[in-house]
Amino acid sequence: MSDPDVALDVRAREELGVDPDGGADSFQVALASFVVFAIGALVPLLPWFVAEGTTATSWSVALGATAAALVGWLVGTFTERSRVRTAIRRVLVAVLTCGATYTIGSVLGVSVS
Repeated sequence: MSDPDVALDVRAREELGVDPDGGADSFQVALASFVVFAIGALVPLLPWFVAEGTTATSWSVALGATAAALVGWLVGTFTERSRVRTAIRRVLVAVLTCGATYTIGSVLGVSVS
């Protein structure tokens, strides 16, 4: 423990099971991030490929909220936090961002018909 760098390395390996020298490949991380974000962005758009108007809007909101809750549940599971609280938080963040997007669109005069 006299050398802090060695102590940190040992603690990371023994207590956390993390290899400080084994970093992830940045290209793989970027590709995985792109794929996950693309899928996440596609989910609320799916109803618009087969419906329009109120029906598509309702299904889009339902699918988006369900996907946000599922992601929150999984994040809660993997981080060992409350799954319910994390899912609710994720849905609330999605609602707030959608509300902000809607408000900005309204101010700019953009609408979906």
